[in-house]
Amino acid sequence: MKTLFESLFRSNAWLRIYSIIAITRLINRIGARLVIDGSAPRTIRWSDHLVVITGGSRGMGGRVCELLKEKGARVVVIDKAAKSLHGKEDLFLEADVTKEEELIQARKQVHSELGYPTMLISAAGIARHSVVMDPPHRFPSSFSNAVIDVNLKGSFNFVKVFGQDLLSDYDEEQDQELFPIRNNFGGHILMIGSGAAFAPLPANATYNASKAGIVSLHHTLNYEIQSWHKSDRVRNSVFCPLMIHTDMTKDRMKEQKNQFIFPTLTVDQAAAKIVKVLEQDRSQVFFAPAGAYALSLLMPNLPAWLIRLVANGGGSGSTFSEYLHKQRLPIGEH
Repeated sequence: MKTLFESLFRSNAWLRIYSIIAITRLINRIGARLVIDGSAPRTIRWSDHLVVITGGSRGMGGRVCELLKEKGARVVVIDKAAKSLHGKEDLFLEADVTKEEELIQARKQVHSELGYPTMLISAAGIARHSVVMDPPHRFPSSFSNAVIDVNLKGSFNFVKVFGQDLLSDYDEEQDQELFPIRNNFGGHILMIGSGAAFAPLPANATYNASKAGIVSLHHTLNYEIQSWHKSDRVRNSVFCPLMIHTDMTKDRMKEQKNQFIFPTLTVDQAAAKIVKVLEQDRSQVFFAPAGAYALSLLMPNLPAWLIRLVANGGGSGSTFSEYLHKQRLPIGEH
């Protein structure tokens, strides 16, 4: 048996790559538990949890809301829309994540009607394709500003305002947490990143930067939760999908040619992965599909010319060129 495995391992390149990825992920899980979380995963009983989701009125966030309700959780949806398309939430609050004062008022209403949340999902996001050095009459700066404001600033505001509910007070003189924790559990913060944080998309500078910023914010929160807030009861994760079939990606991206290695996810598949991560109760950067994990390791270390070849090989460059020509504003129109 050992000889057979060794023979397969030596002759099959994909098996070697898969084994390396699997071992790396296992090491990461152990390291995250020991160094970041500081405590064993807890059993998640959804009936005990109150989840707040931004951008939960439709799309992936909406589907996450539906799945959580099926499992027995209470769910609050915060969205700029006037109402959710699914209507499954326990409480819907109309608010703009780019405006901190609106989130503060939303938090007060959540406390008043349902109590303290235990899980936060920052799913509000937009994509506005643009070319950095195109003149303003072609692509107004408002396109780029909106992406940064919603994707990055919106996540920052949401975590800043609602994250307090996951923590206990802290005694600086005694250098320890004061109990009880406000919600009697701690919690889990989950933000939506993107594979674009590691493998940038053409003509999407602000989207790429906003998602890279989300990954950086995730790592910063890990430090703060452990070192500043001294908490081992708050998990912190970020989801980095490669491509999902949504209204946001429609006509903008071509599917990867190799659907075995880099399959395009459905909204249902993406939402199910998010719920699974919450149930695992451990901090992590998780990728979908799993092959995207290899991209996150390789892309930052590849030379620029090779990254360009990878993008061209996936067809993304031509897709964005076609899309952008359709979207360009006529001269003088703002």
